[in-house]
Amino acid sequence: MRAYDPSKHGLAAELGIQIEIDLESVFSQSDFVSIHVPLNKETRGMIDRNLLERMKKTAYLINTARGAVVNQHDLYEVLRDRRIAGAGLDVFDPEPPLPGEALPNVVVSPHTGGITAESNYRMATAVAKKKCSEGVKRRKT
Repeated sequence: MRAYDPSKHGLAAELGIQIEIDLESVFSQSDFVSIHVPLNKETRGMIDRNLLERMKKTAYLINTARGAVVNQHDLYEVLRDRRIAGAGLDVFDPEPPLPGEALPNVVVSPHTGGITAESNYRMATAVAKKKCSEGVKRRKT
């Protein structure tokens, strides 16, 4: 498995993931590219035609980060022209996506892929524990 991590947190190396020195290497060598970055000045539009056209014709792009991380126009053209095999998207720019031509090589979901019964339970439990501990702290002061 390969990854690119500009933050250099070191977690990938601990997990045995090979860190690439640039995004071009990841895009040109991967069968699946999955994007997991926050949206900020540095990441807005960072996935563009230059990177998308480096992908293998058999590769898939998965974006569950933020829609604006990927240049939507470039992605549409690459998918329409079948320069890559397909994409899985649950984020768009703009949100919700504008009505348009559906592409058979794209799977979309409403940004709920991580919403499972287990994750809802964990989120609710974490919030409840935090609220309870904050309430105890307030009562002590």
